[in-house]
Amino acid sequence: LGLAGNATAGATLLARLAAATSEGAHIIAESVDPRMVTEPVHLAYLEENVRCGRLPGHLTIRVRYKQRYTPWFEYLFLAKEELHHLLEGTAWRATRFLDHDTEPGAYIALIEKVGRLPIS
Repeated sequence: LGLAGNATAGATLLARLAAATSEGAHIIAESVDPRMVTEPVHLAYLEENVRCGRLPGHLTIRVRYKQRYTPWFEYLFLAKEELHHLLEGTAWRATRFLDHDTEPGAYIALIEKVGRLPIS
């Protein structure tokens, strides 16, 4: 879901996945609660996102290795409650969370299809 980039694209992705999958389908997603950071510069970034109407963990990044780099793209880190909110009104529900043992805020979510909604 992080690669969906933002809440709007995430909702579109979830609708398409619901249309393309059978009843009882599952998504296994991994994320990190963005609020677990402690660096002031990262906290300021989260606060700026919220002020601009974005989710706190909405990032715009690119990957670089030496002289090679990707285009800029959006990535989304979600707290568990934000994931629940993103899933509202979709055919999906988070039914289980597995917390990472050594990385605070990191988790895996088991997301189950509970219905079939049409693509809008």
